[in-house]
Amino acid sequence: MDKYKRTSFNLILQLSSFLISVVANLIITPMIVNQIGKELYGYVDLANTFTNYITIFTAAFNTMLGRYVAISFHKNNLSSANKYYTSITILNIIFSFILIIPMVILVIFLDYVIVIPELYITDIKILFLLIFISFLINISFSSFDVSTFVKNRMDLNATKSILSTAIKFIIFAILMMMFSPSVWFIGVGIIISTLLCSYFAYICKQKLTSELKVKSDSFSMDAASEIFKIGIWNSISQLNQILLNGLDLLITNQFLGVLHMSILSLSKIVPMQLNGLVSLVSNTFNPQLVKSYSENFEEFISDLKFSIKASGFLCSIPLIGFCVFGEAFYELWLTDMNAGEISTIQICSILSLLSALFSVYIYPLYNTFSITCKLKWPVITTFLLGISNLIIVLLLLNYTDLSIYAVAGTSSILSIIRISTFVPLYSSYILKRPFLEFYFPLTRGIVSSIITILVYYCISKLILINSWTLLIIVAILCGFIGYLINLLVLFNKEEKRKIIQIIFNRKGNDNV
Repeated sequence: MDKYKRTSFNLILQLSSFLISVVANLIITPMIVNQIGKELYGYVDLANTFTNYITIFTAAFNTMLGRYVAISFHKNNLSSANKYYTSITILNIIFSFILIIPMVILVIFLDYVIVIPELYITDIKILFLLIFISFLINISFSSFDVSTFVKNRMDLNATKSILSTAIKFIIFAILMMMFSPSVWFIGVGIIISTLLCSYFAYICKQKLTSELKVKSDSFSMDAASEIFKIGIWNSISQLNQILLNGLDLLITNQFLGVLHMSILSLSKIVPMQLNGLVSLVSNTFNPQLVKSYSENFEEFISDLKFSIKASGFLCSIPLIGFCVFGEAFYELWLTDMNAGEISTIQICSILSLLSALFSVYIYPLYNTFSITCKLKWPVITTFLLGISNLIIVLLLLNYTDLSIYAVAGTSSILSIIRISTFVPLYSSYILKRPFLEFYFPLTRGIVSSIITILVYYCISKLILINSWTLLIIVAILCGFIGYLINLLVLFNKEEKRKIIQIIFNRKGNDNV
């Protein structure tokens, strides 16, 4: 299977996974809000946020493992690949055991750390405990996923994601029907899903890269140290992301209260899905970028430029569509919310999506930092923005009436500054390309987005959306118009041929 056919198939499965996840969230979230209460919903995201804090320590190893194993594997250096694989797997398991005690202590004293309504303290503690256990399981066996990266079988990652979503949905629905509703039911679904998906990843590893084995004589602190020296910048980057986006629920919980935390959490659901879509589509190209970088630099540059435009083409339309029609969506989706709450949720959603509207046209450039191992300055700039975000948010909460809008919007505005300046310029520098080379797709993307926004705004004023059927019809119509605009504005003739090839190519004969 050639690279475009493989990318096409991977992309189709990844998008299918995304759509299934979106549909599942559309169904589950109102169930939780209606059955458990909107005040408790935010604790699910808050528990996941706490696990994200821990990934500061694990990111140093796991974010770079795929790169090192893939390059060694493609060069037929199986001994080196096994050293990296074995070393990180063993260290992950050790680290998971070390984390058990501090996590248990945190759960026991959780009500002293965050604000929890007294009636729900036990339920929230059980929820956190289950999500923490799930996290430890996931860390222990995360190295299994390296096989799908090495073999460019991102379709299998998508299959695993679909499996995960289905299991969580089924488990939660069964428990809701059998017992009195409780927020920790979500944790049960997550932990069962994690166990089964870890087993699925193991099966994929055995079939795709049976050569990769955990063997005691392959363990090498030198190999782990080599990954760590580069990966430590990803750990710092993870800290930066927490400073930029990961403290918002905790700050809201402490400064604005439980209800505001839940409203912010609800406002982040769709933006998180859409940001996930951007990451998903961009990362679909990453295995091919790693491969071409290790084999042919000029081919790598060609693949990179195309992935930038392809990602922008595919992802910008859902982002723009939600910004324009989001309020109609929330009115139909969150029927228990009043008009004021709906308006607040929509404004927060748009504020959260502002940076994505810019990053969607250059997102694959982030992959170049890890591929080339040039992580120092990207991390430093993000760290400065993260510190600035924390300081600005706290100042705005104390000295203005912006309230929840300060929390939702500050990080996006700061991210836009970084996206539009540092990312394209530094990418040009490390790849030794012309200074303004990567501004061309960004400029084309902004022009296309402005045209699309104006067209969508006019449509929104002509049509009153008051049903799911009408919303779906409008979404299909606007999707067609938006993608046509993108196709005409973003691509030259040859690139149009390529993007059509990627979208419509059928699966080849590769099997697991």
